[in-house]
Amino acid sequence: MRRVRNPDIDDEQQETEDQTQENLRKKLFEQPGHLIRRLHQISTAIFLRESSKYDLTPLQYVALAMIDTFPGIDQRQLGRGAALDRQTTSTVVRRLEEKGLVVRQQKDRRTTALFVTGAGRALHQLMASRLGVVGETLLSPLTPEEQKTFFYIMTKMVTELNKLSRSPQGEVKVIPSEMRALPARRQRKRRRQTA
Repeated sequence: MRRVRNPDIDDEQQETEDQTQENLRKKLFEQPGHLIRRLHQISTAIFLRESSKYDLTPLQYVALAMIDTFPGIDQRQLGRGAALDRQTTSTVVRRLEEKGLVVRQQKDRRTTALFVTGAGRALHQLMASRLGVVGETLLSPLTPEEQKTFFYIMTKMVTELNKLSRSPQGEVKVIPSEMRALPARRQRKRRRQTA
């Protein structure tokens, strides 16, 4: 950042002010958390630029992709797989439903299965094709070798630190298609019979 010289202070005061600015930069703006937050902001801005015609946020895209990949997934499993807390998962699903991209079907008294609509599947496929542009733009300052190193380091950090998250990412338990329509109690009984 370029400094403008203040004509009302002498050189010594200017040097002190410059040193204060430099210390602030080192204490705050060169911290890993700040840089990760800034990179997330940049990534989100790039994604939103690519999805602006479709009114879709990055979290909505992740949820849509997971629901399309795991038809019949419930909100708890969706949140676990996408590393989202309950409230965020509920809000994202409600918005996708309001847009006509997702429908809910009652599995049993306590569980609702989620499915994409035709429009949801079409939007997922369209956005999946646009994600390459998002990734290319985000990684464009790096050489191919730096990109590999960056991915390795990011993956290692996310994997090793996952349990420290408020919403750790977990595995999605896939339910065989012939059991998806069964109530949870009958699913457990059938699993015991086949084990």
